[in-house]
Amino acid sequence: MNLKSRIWILGGLLSISLLLAVFSTAAVFAFEPDAAASSESASTLAGETNNTMSDKYVIADENGKIGVYYMGELIYLTDISTTGLRAVDRDLLGRGIETSSYEDVLRLLEDFGS
Repeated sequence: MNLKSRIWILGGLLSISLLLAVFSTAAVFAFEPDAAASSESASTLAGETNNTMSDKYVIADENGKIGVYYMGELIYLTDISTTGLRAVDRDLLGRGIETSSYEDVLRLLEDFGS
């Protein structure tokens, strides 16, 4: 295989990788659960039972990565590693950070990811 062919193949693979990264990121930002979801009992992040279902988001450490929970269910696991974060941020994520809006989730993920 000559050099020109290898360059074309490498360029194609890089293009596909970039597209996959863009689409996977877009999927996170496009997802917003129905705000009119009904209230029921559910498990909280720590495994405790809550008597009323909360429509709050929780951002928490999930096996060394930042996970986003909605109504007690993991809806997205980011690629953001918690090991490189400050100790105070790791502690907060260990307990779970509650937010009331999807926009707050996006802001926090942007902060943690930069």
